[in-house]
Amino acid sequence: MPMKIYLAARFSKRHILQEWAEQLEADGHQIVSRWSKRGSDHKIPPGQSEEAAFRERRRFAEEDLEDLDQADCVLSLMEEPRSNGRGGRHVEFGYALATGCRMVIVGPRETVFHCLREVEAFETFEQARAAMATKASALADEATDCRAPLAPAESLRDLLRKAAAVNAEDEARLNSVESIESATETQ
Repeated sequence: MPMKIYLAARFSKRHILQEWAEQLEADGHQIVSRWSKRGSDHKIPPGQSEEAAFRERRRFAEEDLEDLDQADCVLSLMEEPRSNGRGGRHVEFGYALATGCRMVIVGPRETVFHCLREVEAFETFEQARAAMATKASALADEATDCRAPLAPAESLRDLLRKAAAVNAEDEARLNSVESIESATETQ
């Protein structure tokens, strides 16, 4: 099933994404991440004033969010963490995750959010590409599962779900008590 795919990575890895894009487009998918395409104007021209450069960066971010809104899937190229990265791909990842987009990463998990059940993680682009050829968005067989190390985070999620259920039960009880009180007052 063809998808609209947003490719996310460090800007300096754009050449890798361009290779991936060609293969994914050959598979019938549409690449919606303008910044990653050959000939993209997502570069700050030398000699621009700081204010002009800032306006360009803002435009880039706005276009990225527009592109993410179109995506059915985000394919992120991960890297070993380093101290001087800017992390734009993490913002893109979080934004797409919030929209319910299918989440696919290639390479090591860099943050705890990459370990969510909704995230399909693969060691190679070939594995991710094969999984993306399927309609299912559940974790693919090739995906590595890191739920066990995240037991505390999953417990927190379960607690939040239980709290929501308790709140719903409390509200039902309160409504029941109010209706009894109301019936008693009218008698």
